[in-house]
Amino acid sequence: MNVLEYYEFLSLTPPVRSRVEEVVSQIRALCQEDMSDIFISEYVQQDGSHIYGSVWTFSKTFVSEGLLLQAADSTRFDVVQVKGNVAQIVIEQRHFDWNAPAADSSRLTVEVRFRLTGLVGQMQATGRNCEVLRELVMKYLVNSFTLL
Repeated sequence: MNVLEYYEFLSLTPPVRSRVEEVVSQIRALCQEDMSDIFISEYVQQDGSHIYGSVWTFSKTFVSEGLLLQAADSTRFDVVQVKGNVAQIVIEQRHFDWNAPAADSSRLTVEVRFRLTGLVGQMQATGRNCEVLRELVMKYLVNSFTLL
């Protein structure tokens, strides 16, 4: 799915969309590379509302995480080389099966530790966004493990 379809899929409000685009544009400017995939890390609060914490971008060379919960005049993101740099992936899942479609109750948290920097990033997904996260983990992270 393209970016606009993904925004619709997540039912992002215009202010959240705008913030995502702002952060992604800064990452693209730094990396000078096509960020071919994005993922919006989100979770559900007790009252059922969604919190969108960060946007992840993926390219052939880089993976980055940009925080969405910063002040409007502030942007924070990190960029790391992905190929050959994944040291560990930790999976926490609830009502989710890697071999089946996600349910509304599905929850998936993926922590990735990068070898060269020691950075640890966390991506969270609920419902069908778990399927998006599963695809990106398989496409970019699992194939980027470094052998000792």
